[in-house]
Amino acid sequence: HGGGWILGDPTMGDLNNEHLAREFGLAVLSVDYRLAPEHPYPAGPDDCEAAARWLLEKGPSEFGADKMFIGGESAGGHLSLVTGLRVRDRLSAGDRLLGLNLFFGWYDVNGTPSQRGNGGHKDMLDPEGLRFMVDSFTPGLSEEQRRDPDISPLFADLAGLPPCLVSVGGYDHLRD
Repeated sequence: HGGGWILGDPTMGDLNNEHLAREFGLAVLSVDYRLAPEHPYPAGPDDCEAAARWLLEKGPSEFGADKMFIGGESAGGHLSLVTGLRVRDRLSAGDRLLGLNLFFGWYDVNGTPSQRGNGGHKDMLDPEGLRFMVDSFTPGLSEEQRRDPDISPLFADLAGLPPCLVSVGGYDHLRD
């Protein structure tokens, strides 16, 4: 789920997840990851990795499936890509990952040009609000430390990841 690592819960995606489950016959797991500022990095990514590990171990017996897709939006898109990288690198299970479905994810927490302004289009997020979210998620970390691929997956080696659908709006702060 989205929420800038500081807001939200897994029920935010219930309608879409129910649709995916019914339409495509999928088992859907929505992760209740710990939120910042009470639980800053790496708590959220660690929770998502733990859920992926559980699914890889229990998926065959619980759901009759030994492969998975990972997806999310905004901060959830960020966590989905980080989790995909962890499945590949830490869990050595990249071959069991069928695809990534990333909606307007946050892939460089230091800020890309669109995060610093939205071309004059008004919306509910402003650069200061976005910076507050990042500072809550990664308190006390320098820009260089935030370039670690586990924090900003834009800097990761993406080779060996499965096919990925990236969706973004034209005026979205996270579009680039």
